[in-house]
Amino acid sequence: MIIVGFMGPAYIIRWTKEKDFRRLVLAGTLTLLGATIGVMGNAVATLTTYDYAPASIRGGSELATTGGTLTSKGLSEDYAFTYSTYKTESFELLVPKIYGGGNNRTEFNEGNLKSVDALQSMPPQLGQQLQHLLHIYWGDISADTGGPAYAGAVICLLAFIGLFILDGKHKWWILAACVISLMMSWGSNLQGFNGFLLKVLPGYNKFRAPSVILVIPNFLFCVLAILSLQRLLTLTASEKETFWGKYKKALYFTGGVFALLFILYFSFDYTTAADKDALQRASGLQQPQITDYVKGFLTALKEDRQAVFLGSLLRSLFYTATAAALPDPRRQSQNQTTADHRHRRRTRLYRPDGDERPVPQLRQLPGRRRGAK
Repeated sequence: MIIVGFMGPAYIIRWTKEKDFRRLVLAGTLTLLGATIGVMGNAVATLTTYDYAPASIRGGSELATTGGTLTSKGLSEDYAFTYSTYKTESFELLVPKIYGGGNNRTEFNEGNLKSVDALQSMPPQLGQQLQHLLHIYWGDISADTGGPAYAGAVICLLAFIGLFILDGKHKWWILAACVISLMMSWGSNLQGFNGFLLKVLPGYNKFRAPSVILVIPNFLFCVLAILSLQRLLTLTASEKETFWGKYKKALYFTGGVFALLFILYFSFDYTTAADKDALQRASGLQQPQITDYVKGFLTALKEDRQAVFLGSLLRSLFYTATAAALPDPRRQSQNQTTADHRHRRRTRLYRPDGDERPVPQLRQLPGRRRGAK
């Protein structure tokens, strides 16, 4: 519905300006018909959920108290924004493991981690107490998150290119929907904007995980990438020279994004609130040996997280650079020019002395034709 909320007005405005009311009425009719069929096909699940919602935790409670997880109409603001993302987690559409990826323990199976070695080198009793901190993911969603909303490095590159080479038919409403969706995924990290939506957007206070909204930019990036690829594959020879200027701007923009990611790589502290709390409690014990063990473990954990981020960043940069070098319009234009030149040379008549000037066409001399009687 959010995608339709951006796409619908964009088409309505464009068709109204073009005075194409026939297409406007036809599209509106088909949309209503499709929506009706979709609701009827899912009526059992949809109406059952709608009927049950008032009795669930998301339906609110008359016994709600200030500061609790419920209000009289739905979830409270703090509880509704539990699974928010950091603003910089949006870059995981391009680089999946900025914040360590997910806690599916795959990193522990791929190789030796310094944090695991540090945990094994300390007394077993202390190691068991710190084992719950052994999470590569250190973002804001939850310690048990399944993984990032990774769209793909090449997909993001094509989407960035589309912002520069496509006309305004689709890219502006797609860009607007992606930006608003990313802002909604930030939840409590953009309290004013999302708190306003929680109050005025119908049904929004029934959801607990703002991070789920990332499915929208993930999908729309793919749509924009497909449109960009179609544009790249249908370029004519006359368009390639002017296209190169737009293509370079897209590459500069992509390079700027990666430059920002490298800045984030060096500026992050790679710690969570639980890490800081554990260090504070260890320091309060007034036992230097235990404090050293905890410090060593947390330092190793930070290095592991930083290494995961760097590896993911370099892989995405490699995929992006490789894909960016493929559709070089200058090279394609040069190849086309060379092919045309070779074709002309093969079909051109030359003088015997090597002079490349075309041989003039000989006019037919007057006289009888061959075979004439």
